[in-house]
Order: sequence, then C-alpha cells, then structure tokens
Amino acid sequence: MSQWLRYPIDLARRFFHSIAYYPTLLSLIYLLLAITLIELPDYPTRDMLSAAPDKLLFNDLETPRSLLSSMISSIISLAVFSFSTVMVVLSQAASNYSLKLMFGLMTARFHQMVLGNYLGTIVYSLVLLTGLGNADSVTIWASMGVYLGIAMTLLCMALFVYFIHHTSRSIEVNTVTSSLGTRTRRSLHRASERYSDGHYRQVLPTPQPSEQAHRICARSSGYVQSAALSSLGKVAQTHDGTLHIDFTFGSFVVEGQVVMRWSGPLPEADENQTREAAVSTFEGQLIQELNYLEGESIELRYAYGFTQLMETAIKALSPGINAPGTALLCINQLTDLLSRRQQLEVPNAWQDNEGTTRVVWDEVSFEDLLYRSVGPILDYGHQDISVCLSLLALLRALANTDTDEAGLTALQGHADRVMAALNKMTLYPVDRRFIEARLGSGGSRLYLPNHLAPSEAIRE
Repeated sequence: MSQWLRYPIDLARRFFHSIAYYPTLLSLIYLLLAITLIELPDYPTRDMLSAAPDKLLFNDLETPRSLLSSMISSIISLAVFSFSTVMVVLSQAASNYSLKLMFGLMTARFHQMVLGNYLGTIVYSLVLLTGLGNADSVTIWASMGVYLGIAMTLLCMALFVYFIHHTSRSIEVNTVTSSLGTRTRRSLHRASERYSDGHYRQVLPTPQPSEQAHRICARSSGYVQSAALSSLGKVAQTHDGTLHIDFTFGSFVVEGQVVMRWSGPLPEADENQTREAAVSTFEGQLIQELNYLEGESIELRYAYGFTQLMETAIKALSPGINAPGTALLCINQLTDLLSRRQQLEVPNAWQDNEGTTRVVWDEVSFEDLLYRSVGPILDYGHQDISVCLSLLALLRALANTDTDEAGLTALQGHADRVMAALNKMTLYPVDRRFIEARLGSGGSRLYLPNHLAPSEAIRE
C-alpha cells in the first residue's frame, strides 16, 4: 500500500475511534436534508392539496422563523446540560474506577449518537432558518421541513431524558464491570474470527531471527495497536523472506527503536535509485503497515479489557475507595474471560499457501494474561479474605477446564501465592474455620491443603 494512500486510511481509522465520529456524520446528514428541503421546487402546488393539509402550511415567514429560533435555543440548552452530565460522569468514573475507563465512556456510540442528534438538529434548523430568510414565501417543502424540525426537537428531548438515565447507570458498579466483560468477550470473538483465515498458525516454539537479520527501526513514536499482517505476509512472500516483529502489539515504541527484523534477501538497486534508497523504500513499505492509535481500545486489543478490569479491582481496593465488592465483581468477570482465552488458540505466525512462515510476532499468552490479572489484585487485596477466596475460586475454575501442563503449573503457582497470603494474615479461629471450610469444598486439579498452617498466638 502506498504512503499517500496509507495516510488517509490511518486518519480515517483515528476519526472512526474518536468521539467526533457520529456527531460529524449525523450533522452532515441533517445538513444535506435541510439543503434538499430548501432547494426543492414548490410542487405540488397548494391548489392540489386538500383543505386539511393546506391548514398546516405557513402563509407568513415570521411563524416558522420564530419556531426555528426557539428550537435552536432549546437544543443548545439541552446540549449544554448533556455535556455537563458527561463531565460529571467522567469525574465520578475517574474518582472511583480506572482512568482508562474514561476513553470508553467518551467514545461510547450511544453518547456520540445523542450528541450527534443535538448538533444535527441545530445545524438543520440554522440552515432552514437561513433559507427562509432569503425567501419571499414559505414553500410546501420548507413548511414540511419546519414540522420535521419540530419532530427532531421532540426526539432530542426524549433522547435527553434517556441520556440522563443511561449516563447515571453507566457509572454503577454492575454496569461498569459487565460492560467491560461484554466488550472484552466481543473483542475475543472478533479475534477468533480474524484468525480463522487459513494463513494464521500457532508455531511453537516461536521462530527466532538469525544474528545476521536486517534490523528495521520505527520512524515515529507511539502506541502500535496492530498491523496489517496479511499485507506484511504478502510483501515477505514477494521478497522471499521472513519478517519478525520484535514487540508486542499495544506496546509503546520510540523513534529509532528496532521493531522488525528481516531474514531474507534485501531489494537490489536499479538504475533509478541506489541500494540504500531501495532498502529504505522497502523498510518504509513494511513500517507503514503498522497501525498507531493513542489510548486503549478494547475493540482493537482484547488484552486491554483484562487490564482495565484488573485496574478497576485494585482501584476499588485502595484505602480511598475501599469497595471490595467491586473487586469481587471484577474477579468474576475475569474468571469467565480467562476461561474463554484459555480455550482460544492464538496464532503467532502468518504462512503462505505452501506453508512457509512469512511473518512472526509475539502474542500475549494465557500465562501472561493470568499474571497481569491475578498478580496485582493479590498484591493490593492480600489482607482481604473475600478477595483471596475469590482468587482461589478463579484459579480452581480455570484448572478444572481443559488446560495443558504449562497452564496448570502457572495456576498452581498463583494458588500457592494466595495460600501464603491467607496463612500470613489469618490469626483468629473464626477466620480459620471459615477459610478451611472453603478450601476442602469441591474438587480441583490444584493442590490446596485442607488446613491452614499453624498461626501464632494472638497478641491482645
């Protein structure tokens, strides 16, 4: 893909994931509708209309002008109240949950559509009011346009009421955790569909480049969320080589950092350019397939959903919030998501039709996601019995699924950490009885003792 074509595609991708997408799109639609109603000829004539609809038409210009002016001021007031509500919601979310949730709240499609209807109605009314100001009389289509504007205003009022209800619920604990879980599950499903192409394979152990591999450095800094792997594979197939991606998608790369290694012949110089220029052009062809995007979009990277649930849990366990119930809800969502990820075979190589590996990259493994999800929650909640028991339930559930020996070893390691935390903090007999009753209940592939280690005497 050429550089001139790649830039507008990247710009369109960033615009699609921004808060301005639906407001801009709906405003343009409303604008075209207003221009169409103004420019349409006054046909059919009033004589062709029956008496009933003729009473609905405007015979003077002042009445529709007053209506449109009132509608514009009303929608502007609704827009101000709605933006204020969003700011309050974002402030509340920043205080009680992870700051990364604000990106999802700001770019929520429903919020964008509501604000888009507001802005679109304002643009529609302004254009229609301008058209009426330049007219000698009100056409039939312009009259219908005014009534359509009234209907749009009523729709905006209904959306405003539902918007208040929706935004107030969006910061509830159950809504936040279930929303993160749902979005992550959808992202996992899209990832499985994306990798269903026959070219994607899981190659273990991951092929490593040779020491003589040509290094390709990043030409700009930022978060690389993904890459056009199929395009990279076709380029590598054309030049009969293998491309190794040296970073994990979602990582921050700096300008000049080695991000790729090329194992294969480099392009030769032709009569129009030197060899250095040919190699530089080839490197640029590979680099431009990387997709940069600021922020953490769960729709692009399902791993962000695990991270945000973990951060929401540890934020709830902080002394300022002190809401362990929120952490338990996050752990329940993580249990389901880790189980789904455990069953998903994530590829790390792209192969051509002959089975030759052309692109190799590092993918976040199940063990990595498990450590990133469970480890921080245990660090912050190691003194909370309910949190530790919930983590043990998570590990038990994952161990009882069809996991391999490597996954079972990782689960056992985390279970040992949880048991160490329980042994360290539990001193009272009532706590010991409560915990030991749950250690021995239910079967598990993990080794969990039926009794806690002897505790020291309690000092008064």
